[in-house]
Amino acid sequence: MKHMLVLYYCVTIAVLPTSTRTQMRAHDTAAAIVIDIQRADYQGDRPALARLHAELAMIDVAGNAKLQSRIHYWQGFAMWRRAINGFNVNTDTGELQADIRVALSAFAASRAADPNFTDADVAALGCLQNLMFIYRNDQVRAGEVVQ
Repeated sequence: MKHMLVLYYCVTIAVLPTSTRTQMRAHDTAAAIVIDIQRADYQGDRPALARLHAELAMIDVAGNAKLQSRIHYWQGFAMWRRAINGFNVNTDTGELQADIRVALSAFAASRAADPNFTDADVAALGCLQNLMFIYRNDQVRAGEVVQ
């Protein structure tokens, strides 16, 4: 039975259009990177989070708005969590701000690719809260975040 399932899978993959097979590989690659992002976040591995953010950018998902949205979301998540982990090790606030702004940009791209994906909006709000914390003693910059 197991051999029949493997044969069925191989035949199914073989008859799929090339674009579908490419999308399946992109999905599988992205899923593996997401697992690595979650692990790096848990371990507080800030360099890995930056590297994984860049690896996601290399995945070609042209023509698949939903997958594109999720990849942007996880890119944003990686940088957001990189900033949060940076708070734990007294990282320079300039670096934290840069990470958060990259995350916000990725969340905006996620929402643009799939307007119904509200997780990106929730994560963006978390980023804005982090910026408000950084600017807690600077009324002008805090006001800009609120705007």
